[in-house]
Amino acid sequence: MADPKPDFTLEQLVWKYCSKALKSEISSSQQRFQIHNLTLKDGRRIVAKATPRSEKSLAHLAAAYRIQEGLRGMGVPCARLLAGPELLDDDRIIVVHEHFAPGVPHSCETPEHLAAVASALHTLRQKMNGAPYQGLGQMAVCPTSGMPQRLMELLEKWAFTVNSAEDWAIMHGDFKARNLRFEKARVSAIYDFESLTIGSEAHIVGYSSVVFSGGSERLAINFDLDTARAFIAAYEKARREPFSNVQREAAHGGMIHAMAYMGRLLLLGKALSADELTDQIIAFESKF
Repeated sequence: MADPKPDFTLEQLVWKYCSKALKSEISSSQQRFQIHNLTLKDGRRIVAKATPRSEKSLAHLAAAYRIQEGLRGMGVPCARLLAGPELLDDDRIIVVHEHFAPGVPHSCETPEHLAAVASALHTLRQKMNGAPYQGLGQMAVCPTSGMPQRLMELLEKWAFTVNSAEDWAIMHGDFKARNLRFEKARVSAIYDFESLTIGSEAHIVGYSSVVFSGGSERLAINFDLDTARAFIAAYEKARREPFSNVQREAAHGGMIHAMAYMGRLLLLGKALSADELTDQIIAFESKF
C-alpha cells in the first residue's frame, strides 16, 4: 500500500523556515513519507523525519542550521548540531538532549566543550538582537555564570542540566503548545522528549498544560510564571494522591520544568531572587 501523500512539499517547508542563504544551498531533495533527505551543495546530507503534518521537524532543521552556521563562523569546533533526534548530518556530533537523567549518557565530549558552545550561543543570540530560533528543540549547555552554586547543585541533583537564560529561551521560547488545556495527558518523556522514557502512559491530573512527546510530534508548554506555578501545584497534587510511581515521576518532571523556568526568570533578573528560588527547590527536595 502506498504511503499517504504529504499535504505540503519539502520545498515549501524549507522556503517557509530556512534563511535565504540556506535555501540557495539546497541542491536537491528526495521526499518520502516520514523521511526527508536534503543534500547541500557542500555534500552534507540531512535526514529529517517528518510525518505529513509535522512542520515542526523542518522548523527544527532550519533552526539547527542557522545556529550551526553561526557557531562555525565564530570558530567553535562543531561540525554537527542536532535539534532533536530526527535531525542528522554526516559530521561530528556536538550536543543534543542534555535534559538527561541518571544512566542516560551525556551527548557532549567535555564540560569545557559545552561551555564553549554555551558562550558562543550567547554571543550568537546577541548578534541576532535577541531574535528567537523558531522551532528549535532540545539545545543544551552547561551551567553558566549567574546561577548560585547551591542552586546549580540542587538542579543537578534533580538530574537536570542547567541552561543559561538565553538557551532556555532558544529551547522553549517559541515552541508553543497552543495554550493546551486538558485534565489527562499521555506523557512519554518529560525530562527529554526522546532519550528518556519514564513510562509509556502516565495520566497526570491537574495540569493546565504539559510537555509531552508522541512520535515525531512534540509540544512544549508556553511557559509563564502562572503556568510554572500550575506545574508546581500539579506536582503537589500528585504527591498527595495515590498515583503510581510513573505518574508521580511525571509530575516530578513537570516540577523540574517549572523550576527551570523560574531559573530563567532569575537569570533575567525577574520575579525571583536567587535565595527565593533556591529556597523553593530546597523545599521540594526535602519532601522526597
